[in-house]
Amino acid sequence: EWSSALFMDLTAKTKIFVDYDFTLYDYFKDDSRDGKGHQIAGGIEGALFPKTTLYSKFGYEHIDYEGSMRDNSNNFISEVGVLYKPLSKTAIDIGWARDTVQATFANTDDFTEDKLFGRLRQKFTEKISGEANFSYASQDYQDFTNTSAGGFRGERNDDIIAADAKLLYQFTDWFGADIKYQ
Repeated sequence: EWSSALFMDLTAKTKIFVDYDFTLYDYFKDDSRDGKGHQIAGGIEGALFPKTTLYSKFGYEHIDYEGSMRDNSNNFISEVGVLYKPLSKTAIDIGWARDTVQATFANTDDFTEDKLFGRLRQKFTEKISGEANFSYASQDYQDFTNTSAGGFRGERNDDIIAADAKLLYQFTDWFGADIKYQ
């Protein structure tokens, strides 16, 4: 994946941005899912109060599957949320996101996911922090699905509730690692 972003400060507390992501999908066992993805989005981020920031991002994603007999993916993507920092080492992020996710079953290349999420981040030391996440996601497969598991045929829509906790270690400004339990 290759990403680029351009940020511009409108005021001392507000910035706008445009970002572009290019993703190359190359699966060893399933050539029909190989392809290229292009995602472009623009957004705004601004301080509402001294410890509260609102953010939004809206855009478009196109995935061109090279070997698939199904249509290519063209989806609206977005993210809207509020980031609250009550203390210097604590952050609470609440929002909604819509994205395209690659599917892991036969006869379905991808699905769109609408997700409501909450995230708590706590910094313990300069390099060690913890994170807890909770989300509700609605996954819409949009096209006809035929799976061998149980002989399901038809449209598929899933509702998923997830929670996880992770411990993060930041080696440098640009490199870190984490361990997660979900």
